[in-house]
Amino acid sequence: MVTVLGSVALDTIELPAGRKEVERLGGSGTFAALAASLFCRPVSLVGVVGFDFPEKYLRLLRKRGVLTRDVEQREDIKSFRWHGCYEQDLNRRKTVSVTPEILIGFSPVLSEEAANSEVFLLGNSAPQVQKVVLEQARRARLVLLDTMDIWIKNHLEELFSLFKKVDILLINDEEARLLHNEWNLVRVVEKVKEMAGVRALVVKRGSEGVLAFLDGEYFSLPAYPLCDICDPTGAGDTFVGALAGYLAGNQRLDGETFKKGLAYATVTASFCCESCGADRFASVSREDVEERFLKLQRVACF
Repeated sequence: MVTVLGSVALDTIELPAGRKEVERLGGSGTFAALAASLFCRPVSLVGVVGFDFPEKYLRLLRKRGVLTRDVEQREDIKSFRWHGCYEQDLNRRKTVSVTPEILIGFSPVLSEEAANSEVFLLGNSAPQVQKVVLEQARRARLVLLDTMDIWIKNHLEELFSLFKKVDILLINDEEARLLHNEWNLVRVVEKVKEMAGVRALVVKRGSEGVLAFLDGEYFSLPAYPLCDICDPTGAGDTFVGALAGYLAGNQRLDGETFKKGLAYATVTASFCCESCGADRFASVSREDVEERFLKLQRVACF
């Protein structure tokens, strides 16, 4: 079982050519939990929503093997919303508006089932919330942590204290460079290893693939080649969820298992880019992932 912490949101997304998707199911926890459920069930999602959150989305999550008893529903405030706008280059986006009020002061109390998970994914969330969840992990054998620029810029000391308690740190390339004001990603990895002591580090590079480190060895994979990209929102969260789900089904973390997990995470994230909203991504099957995994194997082999 995997316990996933992250936001459960309603996203409004503006895409090139004037296309706009309004209040689709989104959030870091949502994408990560759906991706993890392709490889391991059940998945327990830890998050918070408001009185206005559509029940149909909670039903969809449960249908995909995601337990929602640890999704707190507050009756005094609206759900978390994010409004983003993408440029023609879909690697670039800006936040038009965000309403994080419901996340302020969120202090989850885990159910027995969630607290007893062996694998924890501390998805993109405030470091203090990640810490609260980690402190309740009773039997964790593997902990993954994802973060983003806002926490690096404003809560770096808290983040570094968390890094020392996790096994795998996941971060995108721009955020990795923020950690030490360093452009060379290999140097960033070396500095993070030295300071934080994490066993593995994964640098997500979007359309350029992934750079990873485990126990003294580096790995690199290309992104899965796509002809048509609809919306990359949630692709990074999908990646980390798929990796957590795959590793949950293995009792060891070695180079071979890690590399295979990265490949599965890469192809799972590619499906996310072809649709808009986590509700559409939820239609992806394990068979779809396996077919694309074999194609990536041929692409990456030489």
